[in-house]
Amino acid sequence: MSPSEALAEVRRRDWARLVGATARITGDPGTAEDCVQEAFLRAWDTWPDRGVPDEPAGWVRQTARNLALDRYRRGKVEADRLGQVARAQDESRQDEDALGLLFACAHPALDREAQVALTLRWAAGLETPAIAKAFLVSEETMTRRLTRAKTKVRESGIPVKVPEEPWREDRLAAVLGGLYLVFNQGNDADPLEADRLTLAGEALRLTEDLARRLGPGDDAEAWGLVALMRFTLGRRPGRFDSTGTLVTLEAQDRTLWDQGLYATGRQALVEALSRGAPGIYTLQAALSEVHSRALRADDTAWDELVALYDRLVFLLPTPVTRLNRAVAIGRLRGPQAALALLADLATDGRLDEYPYFHAACAEFLDLAGHRSDAEQEWEKALRWASTEADRRALDRRRSR
Repeated sequence: MSPSEALAEVRRRDWARLVGATARITGDPGTAEDCVQEAFLRAWDTWPDRGVPDEPAGWVRQTARNLALDRYRRGKVEADRLGQVARAQDESRQDEDALGLLFACAHPALDREAQVALTLRWAAGLETPAIAKAFLVSEETMTRRLTRAKTKVRESGIPVKVPEEPWREDRLAAVLGGLYLVFNQGNDADPLEADRLTLAGEALRLTEDLARRLGPGDDAEAWGLVALMRFTLGRRPGRFDSTGTLVTLEAQDRTLWDQGLYATGRQALVEALSRGAPGIYTLQAALSEVHSRALRADDTAWDELVALYDRLVFLLPTPVTRLNRAVAIGRLRGPQAALALLADLATDGRLDEYPYFHAACAEFLDLAGHRSDAEQEWEKALRWASTEADRRALDRRRSR
């Protein structure tokens, strides 16, 4: 493995753990991030001549720790930090470091926008341009937001650790939201973006660890999110065709779906359902489980999906959730039922630039025999598609 490949793998797999471990020395994730970045630069400078170490992540971790210590070589500060450094050497704490970093990103002193941005930066290791793209803002704007957020963390003394009860419960929803965001950043990758796809696996691993660490009563939605992630990754082998074009759920080759992930997804779903009333992640996992049982799209239990969407919309009444419910109702009760609900969503306005809203309108208009109106909706869907992969997928649906 070349130095650049080794460094890319360390960044993908160990970024959150590296920043979290270093933050226990510096007391500030922003300073820890600087140390980790500097460690990567030193590796980039030295590994081509000296070769890749046997444990590349360990090398970066130790270098970052040494850089952090260099900042505390004066007076009492060094003595105060030595005990923390000793604890930071404990390899078994690495996942705890990463989870602590997630809870720091979800601290209530930060607004939601800052929480999400820091989660993508510190826990997922995304660079500022990628985060700016996710927020649909300029790189300059995102740089300012991240700087303000890091300053807030430092000045507020936000700790990098998993909090004890009762504060943990209040912040758990934000942590799970951050993990799901990181997961989706990875799962949205196309087949050529293997580096980005690794984010999904890392988010799943962290969520699994969090679910195991939380006590009964706290862990239901964590297990629900684990189940949702496993079901989502289970469908991924059928999500793209050989040309890299997105394939809609109904058109996917279901023999490609990962039955092993589905089996573990069902286990996690049982864990979640056994712990109380289902929340938004558990309900979404249950929706995925219904799809996973259908060997063909025509075999889908749409009545079960509609019942689940009724519950999900009550908890999460977003336009996209209501859109998915309308589609399920259309599959169960016919196109006129769907079109009535889609007309209500159209008056809302928030889906005007969402291509899959217009694609749903087009499909049900076509089923109802309104071909001219359907063509207009297809044109809108293609106009608002943000990527070439989306445009190809929508054009395939249109042709079919």
